Amino acid sequence: HPDAGGFKVAPGAHMSIPLDIMSVAEGYVGAETFATVHPRNNGKLVADRMKLQARSERCRYIFFASPAFPSSMRLPDFEVEGVQVWSIDV
Repeated sequence: HPDAGGFKVAPGAHMSIPLDIMSVAEGYVGAETFATVHPRNNGKLVADRMKLQARSERCRYIFFASPAFPSSMRLPDFEVEGVQVWSIDV
C-alpha cells in the first residue's frame, strides 16, 4: 500500500491505537493480528472480523500465525465482506 504513508504497529491490548496495524494515512489500512493453534479457536477470528467490519478503513485485514496453516496465503473461506484474512508463515 504505497499510499498508506507508512504504518503504526501496536500489537497487544496494552497499546494505544485502536487496531494492531494502522496506516499513517488515516482511514486507509487497518489490521488485526494474532497467533493461535487454529484460527477458529477461542472466537478470536470471529471477534476480529466483527471489529473490522465495523471500521471504515478502505483496506482491512486479519493476519494470523498458526501451525494448522504453515504457509502465507489468503484464506477466502474465513473472510467476510470487506475483510481479507491471511495466514502468515513464521
